[in-house]
Amino acid sequence: MVGLRIIQRGSGNIEDSELAQPQVTQPRRSTVMQAVNDDMDNEVSFSVSGSFSVQAGAFYSRRNAMSFKERVEDVTNTRANVINEGDFFKVRISGIPTRRTAERYKNVLAQEDISSYIIEHR
Repeated sequence: MVGLRIIQRGSGNIEDSELAQPQVTQPRRSTVMQAVNDDMDNEVSFSVSGSFSVQAGAFYSRRNAMSFKERVEDVTNTRANVINEGDFFKVRISGIPTRRTAERYKNVLAQEDISSYIIEHR
């Protein structure tokens, strides 16, 4: 069971300058993950450069994950990644420098009935 508590509802528009264009800081450490690109047969590696990520979904189907990725990008107005971990394709916004910014992404997703959670990279 997953619970969600909305602290504050907004207009749904992302106009906050920190959320629209997050400031990138030096990471505590870099994590390499497998990301899936739009070409169904190719995978690429990328480095998570921020301390936080927001995961909005996990799918068995790569196609479903790619479709959901587009929805997350439309809602948040930022780039999301599909990461292949084991049997799952996970939709994440990665490289978020602060917990506060990650919480803002999470709240924007919640306004569109998209549940998500914050991952802290250590």
